Amino acid sequence: MDAAESDGTLPRLGDLQLDEVLPHPSGMTHEIAFTSGSIFVVAADLVAAWE
Repeated sequence: MDAAESDGTLPRLGDLQLDEVLPHPSGMTHEIAFTSGSIFVVAADLVAAWE
């Protein structure tokens, strides 16, 4: 998780800008982007496939 808050408080990520699940060589990625930060997950125990 990456956030703009650096003063030790809980991050305020702001408004949601992107929520995307994509295939990845290890399984899948899930990117959630906000105006002031982001969360990026790579999961090997789930598989995303577009057919």
